[in-house]
Amino acid sequence: MYLPLLNLEEIDDYAWGAATLGTLKCAMKNVVKGCEREKSKMLEGFSLALMVFALERFPSVRGLVPKPTEFPLILGWMKKIKEKTTKNEPCVAEVISFFSQIKVDDIDWLPYCEPNRMVTLPAKHCSQLWIKYARVPCICFQHIAYYRADLCHRQLDLERKDVKLKSITNVKLMNLSRHKDKDWRTHTNGYTKANTEWKDRNKYLVKKGVDVGQLLNYSDDDLAPDFDNYDVKQSQEECKKISRIGKPVFIKQLAKVWEKYTQYNETNTLLVDDSPYKAICNPANTGIFPLSYDCARFDDNSLGLGGDIQMYLDRLAMTNNVQEFVKKNPFGKLPITETHVDLLK
Repeated sequence: MYLPLLNLEEIDDYAWGAATLGTLKCAMKNVVKGCEREKSKMLEGFSLALMVFALERFPSVRGLVPKPTEFPLILGWMKKIKEKTTKNEPCVAEVISFFSQIKVDDIDWLPYCEPNRMVTLPAKHCSQLWIKYARVPCICFQHIAYYRADLCHRQLDLERKDVKLKSITNVKLMNLSRHKDKDWRTHTNGYTKANTEWKDRNKYLVKKGVDVGQLLNYSDDDLAPDFDNYDVKQSQEECKKISRIGKPVFIKQLAKVWEKYTQYNETNTLLVDDSPYKAICNPANTGIFPLSYDCARFDDNSLGLGGDIQMYLDRLAMTNNVQEFVKKNPFGKLPITETHVDLLK
């Protein structure tokens, strides 16, 4: 892999992580072919990534070496590998024998989610975590290899029955020496298809959506129905003009929650919704209305670590009165108030 003479904007936008993985997967295929044909078994690629993958997931490979916790983890492993380097390297037959004896229970499928391991991921990277669920091509110029999220359900903490397998048509790789003057992105149908899939990678997720109930940390299964199934007819006088074509209007009336959960009131309750009209029946300054989620915005990290919603709620948690805090610290869209006469007629 090499850095071509691109302009700085193109270099910044290039998916180097996916390119590295794509190159490595293609190199591994070449090694397998070399073994089958008794030819070269040299791995050309970022082999350190494979070493770290094995050290993270196979306790028998790692031994008693403690896992690093600083970010990025690969630097921590580089230090430990340097300290433990030995000249007694195993042969290919020994490695094959070792891995052929490993069982499912011998593998740490979720090494980064261990309860006693605190790894802090910088906020700017948190918004990219969703891509681990995307079944997409990893592209490095003329090399293309698919990341098969549908084949590694255990590493994604998913059940096999919940992940649908899909056949992948391999793209025939081009010969560099014969196509030096071609744009690989548009030269063949296979490359065009792969680049389109990468561009629209949010459409190829093996796990759909986000569990909103878990995100909002509802303490009771009946709490959400109290919101979304609330009889709108009881609030017709408050919002006659608010409607959506062909769909009912849902009002999230906090008073219904306070009736059921008496420990909560307007001083310790906050409604978070991207539609201000849903809070039209609630007391002032008991809700915030962030901008609506846009799946096309890959940099949307509002709910992630360091995101604007998360940071706002952290500050709110340190106060004693929700209404006073929201009044002094407005967030997102403006609420609907008595000044919106056209909506309240």
